[in-house]
Amino acid sequence: MGPVSFTFADDSKSNDFKTKSVENKTTESKSNENKLKESKLKDVKAKTLKTVSKQDESSSNLDHTNVSLDMDSKSNADVNPPSTSSKKRKHSGLWTCKNCFWIGGGAHYLVFQQKPPANLEPVNYQSIGAPSVWTQFRFKVWKRLGVTAEYQSQSGADLKTKSLNIKDPKVNWTYSTFGFDYRFRKYFRLFKKVWLPRVLFAYQSHSMPFIQQQEDSTYSISPLQFNSLSVGGYFDILSSESWHFFLTNRIQVPIQSQSKVQVKQGLSFDGTIGAVYHFTPMLSLALFWGGQYHSLKYQDGLDTGNYTLWNSKMNALLGFYF
Repeated sequence: MGPVSFTFADDSKSNDFKTKSVENKTTESKSNENKLKESKLKDVKAKTLKTVSKQDESSSNLDHTNVSLDMDSKSNADVNPPSTSSKKRKHSGLWTCKNCFWIGGGAHYLVFQQKPPANLEPVNYQSIGAPSVWTQFRFKVWKRLGVTAEYQSQSGADLKTKSLNIKDPKVNWTYSTFGFDYRFRKYFRLFKKVWLPRVLFAYQSHSMPFIQQQEDSTYSISPLQFNSLSVGGYFDILSSESWHFFLTNRIQVPIQSQSKVQVKQGLSFDGTIGAVYHFTPMLSLALFWGGQYHSLKYQDGLDTGNYTLWNSKMNALLGFYF
């Protein structure tokens, strides 16, 4: 039997080598994990930077779009005023009317007073009559300029007095208008509504009832005819998708007489206020109140006198857009 030897020292070295090998593997594993975490962190940072960059680009584009829209809005302010609703406006409304025709009528209250020379008794006439007639055309001739032609007629009860023998007692007042309306570029807001202003210029021709002596004891109602120039304002007030309101006011000055009786001087006013409902973009209904007041001085031959006419009317009109 040979000698038996024990190699305890060698085994110890082997164990040390194995331990170091395990430690190295553990260290390498941790290093790999750290590298993986760093890589993921870099990916997250890169994605974050891309997201921020996209947001900045989106914000920049949005700002540019807003500026562009604002500029477009300003440039088209005279064509498309702001809607009073967040929804798209269903009907066009009078403020976008290019070519329109209105026709209708209603009832009226007519008053005229005539103070002739001292040897005749003054005349005071009052009457409620129907129907009154109103027709109007409007044509757009330029971006903000329109031409208007209008005709109105109002008749009343026969004039009867105890002191005068009137041969033809029928009372009728007619007038026609030809004018221009110019709309301002800018709109404005008042009472939370959008107001669209226009300036009105018109030439008007009147034929008013006038008592004139025919013979020593006989009188008749003859037309007092004269022309006038007027200037005033017109406002469309946008209210809702289908409704809008309007307001007008004018001053008239007589410039020329067309009858034997001469209008020497005077001053007149007229105005309307009403509402329009749009059934479709081509059909509308207007309801409004209007009135005129005329205060004139006239000359009939060598005699002079004063003449006053006032009327108030309620009308309904159908409007057609084409």
